[in-house]
Amino acid sequence: MDETTRFHLSPELDAEVRATLDEWAAGDKVMRLWARDATLWTGADEASWLGWLGVAGDQLARVGQLRDLADAVRTEGFTQVLVLGMGGSSLCPEVLKMTFGRNAGYPELFVLDSTDPGVSASDPAISTRRGRRTRADRILASSSRSRVTTGRTSRYRGGDTPSAW
Repeated sequence: MDETTRFHLSPELDAEVRATLDEWAAGDKVMRLWARDATLWTGADEASWLGWLGVAGDQLARVGQLRDLADAVRTEGFTQVLVLGMGGSSLCPEVLKMTFGRNAGYPELFVLDSTDPGVSASDPAISTRRGRRTRADRILASSSRSRVTTGRTSRYRGGDTPSAW
């Protein structure tokens, strides 16, 4: 997208968006969101869905550990990383891969947007690598936004890994 690309909402949708923004400003809803105020919605269990609000601060507090992990992955000679996830838990790694590309000296990233181990055998990005490298130089990462997704957790803990890896 260049500097001349513009997007416009229809007049009806533009009016709705502006009204919603005005409502949020008048009700101090941004501050309430950051305070994890569930009454912005139904007041039921929405507060438990807002853990993502602290992720940037949490990761900044661990930047030293993350750098140490990256250095260890590089020095140990890992060449590939496969992230297993679904939806949002695999979208972020995929967007980062597309945005930043591959860094020399670090493993190549593959993202499988499914929790079904049988899918990997038919995925060209995975199946074409079968037999080319040993398992010792690969990292298999299982990802879940909630950290407790039943299907993902049971497959990962049960040792049910993609057949090509």
